[in-house]
Amino acid sequence: MNSIEREIYDKYAYNKTFKYIWHVYSEFERRVNSTDNEYEGLKKGECRFDYSSWEKRLDLSHWQMNKAIKTLIKDECIEQRLKGKKGTQSTYFLTRFNLEFDQQKKQQNYKQKEQQKKSSNFNGLEAIDQQKEQQNYKQETVQSSIYNNLNIVSNNIYSSLENELDTKEIEKDLIKKINSKYSKELIKEEFAKLKDKDISKLDLLKELDKNLKSKSKDNSNQDIEEIWSLYPLKKGKASAIKKIPKLLKEHGKEQIIRCIDRYIKYVDNQRKNGFSTLKYKDGSTFFNSGYMDYLDCNYQEDIINKSKEEPKLKNNISNFDY
Repeated sequence: MNSIEREIYDKYAYNKTFKYIWHVYSEFERRVNSTDNEYEGLKKGECRFDYSSWEKRLDLSHWQMNKAIKTLIKDECIEQRLKGKKGTQSTYFLTRFNLEFDQQKKQQNYKQKEQQKKSSNFNGLEAIDQQKEQQNYKQETVQSSIYNNLNIVSNNIYSSLENELDTKEIEKDLIKKINSKYSKELIKEEFAKLKDKDISKLDLLKELDKNLKSKSKDNSNQDIEEIWSLYPLKKGKASAIKKIPKLLKEHGKEQIIRCIDRYIKYVDNQRKNGFSTLKYKDGSTFFNSGYMDYLDCNYQEDIINKSKEEPKLKNNISNFDY
């Protein structure tokens, strides 16, 4: 683990909220061209990046990935060399390779001067100058170390404030997501199980969201099976099962149950009034579009009433004398 990698590890790896920043940088380290030779168009220190594949590979949201990239650029850990167009990858450079290059260059210069010193006879004045150069080199190294340490402290101070603001932003987003996605009754039920836990507000919201997702999935599966069990003709189940979740989300469980009841009554009445061979639609057909006539906004009671009156009207017509 290099010094920059260690610095980012210490800063983010144990931070529950921003641990993903460490994961993103680690991915850069794994994928960077660290050889002296160019590889597939990448120079030493360069790495290709795109949001879609990285988000999928690291299991991060677009917001988290975007935040990680901005933070790493701000901390001067990476820099963008080439911005990819839509459908193409960007190229990023790990700045630690600049530091390594500068350090290698200084070491080479220092070695060259040492060799020159051995091969040449220095007079007293040259020896003094050489001593000064060595002192200056050591002083630059010490000053650079002090600056880096101060910079790390400064970054930590600002990061602490920034992290607090980001935490509040995440909390707001989670609350908005939970309220829009789940029913008040379910939220209240699951929140009651967590409210006494000794955890931060953000961790509580994350756990609540996780529990709601699991409970909602269980409830949804039960509702789907219940709806299917109420439908009279058990044909086309595979297709129907795929359509039912969307109907439950759009119209609610109770209304879909009413649609099935209304349809069954309609078919029964038609059979009693001259259409004895009328069959129920396959489940796939009913849950695809057949249910629409029986929604609260479309259903009319006179559909059944008319079906009762039509046979009487036919009988009356047949009794007329001409």
